[in-house]
Amino acid sequence: MLFVGPHRTWRSGSITDIVARGFNYDYSDILKQDNIPGFQYVPPGGLHWLGGLNRIGSNADDAQALVKTAIVRIENRAQQFIAEEYRRQNKRIAPESVPDLLQPLADMVEVLLPHLRFVGVDASEATNIRVVFEPKVPVGPVQPFDIDDLSSGEKAAIALFMPFIERSVKTLIGRNSSETDSALTGVVSLTMMIDEPEIHLHPLLQLNVLEYMRGLARDQEAQFIFTTHSPTLLDALDTDELYLLSPAALSPLNQLSKLTDSLEPLEVARSITGSTHLLTRGKPIVFIEGEPDLGPSATDQRLIKQLLPVTQHWATVPSHGRSQVVSAVKGMRAARLHLPGMPVFGLVDGDTNADTGEDSVITWPVAMIENLLLDEAAICNVARPYTTLGLTRQEQVRRSLEEIAKARRDDEILLRVQRSLPTRTLRPAPKYGEDLQVQVQGQTDEFLTELQSIDIEKIRVEAETEVDAIIKDERYLERFHGKLILKAFYDQHCFAKIGLGWNAFLTEVARHASESERVKRLAGQALNQIKLYFPPNVSELLDKAPPGEICNSLKTLCINQRRQWEQRAPDAAGREALRQRLVQFARELSETDSDLKHSLLDAASSIGTSS
Repeated sequence: MLFVGPHRTWRSGSITDIVARGFNYDYSDILKQDNIPGFQYVPPGGLHWLGGLNRIGSNADDAQALVKTAIVRIENRAQQFIAEEYRRQNKRIAPESVPDLLQPLADMVEVLLPHLRFVGVDASEATNIRVVFEPKVPVGPVQPFDIDDLSSGEKAAIALFMPFIERSVKTLIGRNSSETDSALTGVVSLTMMIDEPEIHLHPLLQLNVLEYMRGLARDQEAQFIFTTHSPTLLDALDTDELYLLSPAALSPLNQLSKLTDSLEPLEVARSITGSTHLLTRGKPIVFIEGEPDLGPSATDQRLIKQLLPVTQHWATVPSHGRSQVVSAVKGMRAARLHLPGMPVFGLVDGDTNADTGEDSVITWPVAMIENLLLDEAAICNVARPYTTLGLTRQEQVRRSLEEIAKARRDDEILLRVQRSLPTRTLRPAPKYGEDLQVQVQGQTDEFLTELQSIDIEKIRVEAETEVDAIIKDERYLERFHGKLILKAFYDQHCFAKIGLGWNAFLTEVARHASESERVKRLAGQALNQIKLYFPPNVSELLDKAPPGEICNSLKTLCINQRRQWEQRAPDAAGREALRQRLVQFARELSETDSDLKHSLLDAASSIGTSS
């Protein structure tokens, strides 16, 4: 058992010949110990205090300081090996009969640090032995340098795999099997568990580390189990390398599972979400309308996270428009990745009543996210420090917002008329020999025929009726175009003149509105639809189970819970207990009902609870 501390350090020190020959530990030996061993003679300069130092997880681990010593010891061992072979072969050495014991290190450097070349150990100065590297493509005269001058990431990578170099050296020397730790048996002889191998490593070096591990695994020298927070590593892993460790409540049969068994669904999911790490977080993946959160713009993604703290733990994925959100949700669910509970949802603006056709696409109860910012208390808190604005009371803010909203009556009617009109995109696809113009004209004629059948007056009256009802019920701050109302308020009260830009204004209002009761009331319904999701197929699965009192009781509870969810009034009470009862019921099914058992367990894992 070798231990490498999570807080790894590399302390440079000059090594003399007497230090290297008087130190009787391989680097692997040091990693087995609870304390850093002392030097037999004078320790290297700068490392006087290392001897006897505790190696515990909460402290900095200085074991890496002895990697340089370990490499020098390999060079000394090589010289000794050559001398022994010289005597054994009767004062001669047959060509290629003596392996290069430092070749494994050179091979490792070739993979991990391909921009460098390992030159060797320079012992020309007995009081300052160097482990020398040089750049492969030098800028100007070649300047060899010592291992201590590598970057922290380069040194961390070498130290991480130094035990494999020492094992390879033992194999080359051909010592007996007890000393080689079964390295010659042709089987995987070592399991290496690493917590966050990306520590200190830039993205390219992370990929090189992964490739080196793959090479060792292919050669059956080791298997690697590592946890990572690195998007770079997650995106680079193949389907047979990527496993999820799920909470026991969500994966009662096996907490460790592959994300998928084939590359195609993983690539589909990656193309939809943009990154693998979003698939591995064990949190809801929520597709939203809007643009990615890049640059200074106060995007929907940024505003949602600012307004609604619970969403900061979700993977929110901007997907442009409403249709793209629906398509992304359907695509992710069709990929059937093994995500605990398959937590994939969409959140779309409520400025249209069109049915998305997907029960996991939730509609905001407001026209758009900016409607949540039309909060008189939050806006007043932002404006109050700027006395020149004259907005010191909430009533002033409320009255101004209402006047702007009511003045939008005609514009809101027009918006609804526009949304009711059909749109088409010409997509001619003529086959060989067909006339492109004929296809374009044909599609145009079809659309014109459709337009002629539209009752524009009826659409206008319906839009007018809807808008007037909103005004009568005083719901204009929720149902009218929130972004335009807020922008008109911003311009009317000249916030730009006090130096508060539009995006900064939005962000500040969102920050102040995050604790607003109005925001919690309006947004809470949509958030609960996600947090307390109840799958539609549980009662159908229970219909296939052996009948009985327990089954019937579970079915009644599930039907009620699903109905409450469909009515946008999900209830968290009893959810966790119901999920546990379903899991227990599924576990007790016979082996002949294996498929039903797994389907029930999957359905139970997707039941949202308050926890």
